[in-house]
Amino acid sequence: MKTKDSTFSKTIILDPNTDNLHYKYTKSRLTKNRQPFFRKISYKSKSGRPDRGVQNEIQICSLLIKHRLPNVVNIYEVASDYIDMELLDVESVNYEEARCSMHQAKEQLESVGIMYMDWKLDNVGKNKEGIYKVFDFDVSGLIDLENPTEWLVSPLKYYSYKRATEEGAKTPIEIDNYAFTYF
Repeated sequence: MKTKDSTFSKTIILDPNTDNLHYKYTKSRLTKNRQPFFRKISYKSKSGRPDRGVQNEIQICSLLIKHRLPNVVNIYEVASDYIDMELLDVESVNYEEARCSMHQAKEQLESVGIMYMDWKLDNVGKNKEGIYKVFDFDVSGLIDLENPTEWLVSPLKYYSYKRATEEGAKTPIEIDNYAFTYF
């Protein structure tokens, strides 16, 4: 297991466009404000255009730059081909501790209109201070806070979305609540 020092010593770059599984994650000496960070390079479809999940994530991360939420990864920069964010330790996550923090993250995200939808331990990490944070917004959706029954940015309709609607959930909040019950 990585120690705290090694986890936060270098920037990590995720490039899903490479064919070699061993090189999807690379380390770099790049920094933001003299700190290592995580760069997620946007997945490109065979047509060369970003898919809808990437488009959703760019919109949601652009909103998160304006709203620093305590239990949500800090976003530093959003470009058309990458997103730079706070580096998190994903290897030493404790489920019970993370679950408590994710209740807070859910409330924080909903307060700015984000329905996360992808609640799972794989999307939780700890920052240098040991604070649990959620990351990875490609499945998420965005609602209008004035009219919370309508999507501004519709989420991808993966497993939790499909199951929620099959079980009778209709509104974005009902669907996100259903997804959260499986975390």
